[in-house]
Amino acid sequence: MAKSRMTLAEALATSARIDLSKVDATTDADIRRHMVEDGFDPDEDIRDEDIISPARIRKRLGMSQRTFAGAIKVPLSTLQNWEQGRP
Repeated sequence: MAKSRMTLAEALATSARIDLSKVDATTDADIRRHMVEDGFDPDEDIRDEDIISPARIRKRLGMSQRTFAGAIKVPLSTLQNWEQGRP
């Protein structure tokens, strides 16, 4: 399967193809069923090594905190708190 590549500017300019009404209608039972169908144990604890920090993702994308916060639609202060390990 070929990978398509785009620049950061192209990615940010692309509108998301997500039907938010479907996201809002998804129940915990739906998510659980999907996990089982995908071969995951929904009762398994999340391991620390499975978590990728927002800072690592942001830096890998070459984005500033302000740009990344805007891209994921969270306040800049929220992203800064996540990156500094504050709740």
